[in-house]
Amino acid sequence: MDNRHTPGPVFVVKHPGGGWSIQDRDGGVGRCIAMRYGDSSEDNARLLAASYNAFDAAASRLNLNAVELAERMQSGMLADLLKALEDLHGSAPEVQGGICQHCGRDYIGDDSMALSGDCPSDDCPAHIARVLAAEVRGTV
Repeated sequence: MDNRHTPGPVFVVKHPGGGWSIQDRDGGVGRCIAMRYGDSSEDNARLLAASYNAFDAAASRLNLNAVELAERMQSGMLADLLKALEDLHGSAPEVQGGICQHCGRDYIGDDSMALSGDCPSDDCPAHIARVLAAEVRGTV
């Protein structure tokens, strides 16, 4: 992995001379890496900073180059990944007959768990997929 971009996170600051700057923390002091001016400048700066931070964090976790990852994803692939994740998860209950169809946990005899429904286990792939998809969509 060869990341030559400014490492995140970056943040948005109202510039005293007008407009909005996107800054990083170089030695604890904000350093401007981009400026946005105009009617939509605050929203544009927020979008750029959030996108920058999202790709920087994802690339770090995946041990990839953040710039190359962002360039590959710019055609809307993130939406395609989310849709594929939701399609793989499906609409059938995760737990059927007391057994999770994804992680195999046995909830038969567990009075706190219905014999069908969503698996509550934090490490169940279906639970993780459901929670992540809801967080991405903002429906949590």
